[in-house]
Amino acid sequence: MPLTVLSGVLLVVASCAAVQGSAALASTLFDVVSPAGVVAWRQLFGAATLLIIARIARRLGAAGPLLRRRPRREWGLILALGAAMAAMNLSYYAAVRVLPLGVAATMMFLGPFALAALASRRGRQLIGPLLALLGVVLISRPGGDVDVAGLLIGALAAVALAVYTLCSGRLGDRGGVDSLALASAVSALLLSPIAATHAAEPTPAAWAVLVVLGVVGISATFLCDFLALRLLGARAVATLFALDPVSRGDHRGDIPGRRAEHRRRRGDPWPSPAAAR
Repeated sequence: MPLTVLSGVLLVVASCAAVQGSAALASTLFDVVSPAGVVAWRQLFGAATLLIIARIARRLGAAGPLLRRRPRREWGLILALGAAMAAMNLSYYAAVRVLPLGVAATMMFLGPFALAALASRRGRQLIGPLLALLGVVLISRPGGDVDVAGLLIGALAAVALAVYTLCSGRLGDRGGVDSLALASAVSALLLSPIAATHAAEPTPAAWAVLVVLGVVGISATFLCDFLALRLLGARAVATLFALDPVSRGDHRGDIPGRRAEHRRRRGDPWPSPAAAR
């Protein structure tokens, strides 16, 4: 296996591990911060981390100015990526509120699957995405009561994840971590009203956990995805994103996922963030 391919695969694996680890850590905060607040605050801290990384990269000559000398097309990609980051998190959590966890997980993966399928130029290139989708279905085991509104929200999460994958790949071809940092800042700005209304006066320890969630669950995850897309391309990474739902499958005793399902059945307004990117 070429070193480039191996590096890209390892980056996706690291991204999935960061998602799952941060999801488990986030579930410990819900006594002091609402799940919606966790989503918003971790995005704010993650964006701040990426902006710091971009500033360091600029001083080292590895990134350009944040706001100047960017064509309109690149700004369009940055805005679209930021909106996708915010949408895929909130819509996935909203879908888990009204759908069984397996259905929500399968729905979300339909976005990357469709993207990988559309990017396949030969019939045999569809084998990887189809096998990945089959693995997600077998692991997630969708079933139970299905709400039409929930399916629509799940479809929105799928589209958002596909847009995230596509825009990240195109930005990776055009720019560096500075573009990713700006997109993350756009997402944080969109989620800032939620952060302002869901702070809930957490303890210093909770604030420390929120910072860790931002660094690991947002900046590390997005940066790994971004670099993997530069190495492998959108089709391959979209297929590899199947590792994400597989790694949180019920056969491995997924704590955040089980809590999300339990909260959904209890009728809680916001479920545990099981594993959106």
